[in-house]
Order: sequence, then structure tokens, then C-alpha cells
Amino acid sequence: MLKKDSKLLILPQNTQCIVKDILQNGEKVKRAILGDNVEVLIKLLDETYFETIKYGNVLSSLAYSIPVTRRFTMEALALDLEVPILKGTQVVIYIGANKAEAVITKINFIYNPATGVVIKKNPKMVRSNDCAEI
Repeated sequence: MLKKDSKLLILPQNTQCIVKDILQNGEKVKRAILGDNVEVLIKLLDETYFETIKYGNVLSSLAYSIPVTRRFTMEALALDLEVPILKGTQVVIYIGANKAEAVITKINFIYNPATGVVIKKNPKMVRSNDCAEI
């Protein structure tokens, strides 16, 4: 549950803030619960972080902070590539309106998207029209 004057973390910056107001359908409400679609008006405890706050950041509880990771596994469909994707390739990941730079550290396998059958384990590259776990 989220209520006025709750202290939260803004992630991934790890910046603390306080909830000043909660709006639901343009009207102030006393609290919000899981599944509510709300606007949260906040006050940063350290104003120097104001410029780093972006659309897509996450509000998290101080007591039960959401873990932030620097590594993850994803499934990808490579469309029209000019060059194949290799281990060490630098890429840009788009998450909503945000983007982050990343490096491919491992290509686990290439698979058939229709059947899910693994075609090749630990391939050296991903080519156009390949589906891969990276």
C-alpha cells in the first residue's frame, strides 16, 4: 500500500523521496493499493538527483527494495542484420521510453520459435532471422 508521507526509493538511482500526494483520475486519494493506476507527486530528499529522474524509473519500498541487476537473459529475434551479433557486441536496449547500453556476454542457443526446439547450443553468432537466448 502507498500513502501520503511514505518514504520511497527511486530506482535505479537509489534516491530517496517522500510521497506528497496521490492522484487517481485527477483527484487526491489517501492511499493506493496493488493494481491502482495513480499519479504520485513526490519530493526528493536530495534535489541534486532531479535531472536524473526519468520516465520508466521505479518507485520501491525502503524496507523491501526491488533488486537492480546489471545482467539478465533475454530471448531475441534478429531481423535484418547487416552484420551478425557476436559475443562482445555492444547493443542498445530500449525499455519503454528509456534506453541502456549493454554488451552481449554469451549466446546460449538458437532455437526454432514455432516449436521451441533448440537448433544449436553455444553458437558463435546470431544471424538475420535467428531466434536466440542471449
